[in-house]
Amino acid sequence: MNKQNYNPKNKQFLYIGRISKEKNIDLLLECFRDSIFHLNIIGGKIDTKQSNITCLDYINNDNIANIIQNHIALILPSTSEPWGLVVDEALLCGVSVIASSNVGSSNELIKPYKSGIIFENNNLEALNYALEEMDKNYLKYHKNTLKIDFKTRYEKMKKAYLLDE
Repeated sequence: MNKQNYNPKNKQFLYIGRISKEKNIDLLLECFRDSIFHLNIIGGKIDTKQSNITCLDYINNDNIANIIQNHIALILPSTSEPWGLVVDEALLCGVSVIASSNVGSSNELIKPYKSGIIFENNNLEALNYALEEMDKNYLKYHKNTLKIDFKTRYEKMKKAYLLDE
């Protein structure tokens, strides 16, 4: 995978994950109601008549990096998320993330690198602002994702969990 393959489609955002209450899909749907932006959801079907939302049940993992790289940013609006591995996946692809303040990886992967936007949990106005900000400045955020040294992070994790012994 090459992070430089970032080629976002105009006004398209992405959500990847289960469709469950703690993922705060209702806030996401409300945010995209009457929006100029398009949302692609991977991970389940949602009963919505919003023409700017597309739902896909399943994507083969061989194709996921290319799909991620075709979006302005990944959105993770969870009300409760201890880490959020999908944040790592998006950033590894060079794609910025918009995440709720309750996503555990936000403070370690988004905040220090300015690789995305952290919005106040369950705050519709803050999420709307984040979409507009990301749309205007997605190349700046993309460049910041390239500064994350995942190889060093992985080596530190191996040592911390004694995976190399």
